[in-house]
Amino acid sequence: MFEATYPKEKRRIGEIAIVGPKGSAKQPFIQSICQDVVITDQDIIFGSLKISGDLFLFLYGIGTNGRAYDFAWDLVAQKILGYIVLFDWYDEQSFKRSKQLLDFLTFRFDAPVIIAADVRDRPYPVNEKIYRPNISLTAKDRLTFCRSDDTKSTKR
Repeated sequence: MFEATYPKEKRRIGEIAIVGPKGSAKQPFIQSICQDVVITDQDIIFGSLKISGDLFLFLYGIGTNGRAYDFAWDLVAQKILGYIVLFDWYDEQSFKRSKQLLDFLTFRFDAPVIIAADVRDRPYPVNEKIYRPNISLTAKDRLTFCRSDDTKSTKR
């Protein structure tokens, strides 16, 4: 289980789930922002980030391996601030599986979603507006490009 040593005084915790198909860079993404990272054998990665003296952000990297229903989403959804759907921009299968995850999350839960197209170490693609018609976004959802191992990019 994830253990972190924080002062006993009152603290606020925010939680964000980073989800993506197999091969998405959830681990490098979380490690780029969190010093405390724990990897489990159930394809779940935990990370924590101290935002201020009393505010902490917990990141949960959740692998689905094509089976989104095999996870206890209802338990996570009760406290989650939002979801980041992470996929490899240059892998068409990753993109297709991410669209399925996006549909699953937006249909079942009422939380903001960021779709993060990971370009890794390659150059950023052309303007994202060209690709928006291929992804169903609601008013709460956002599409962005990132580099999963770059701290500045993942924080943005």
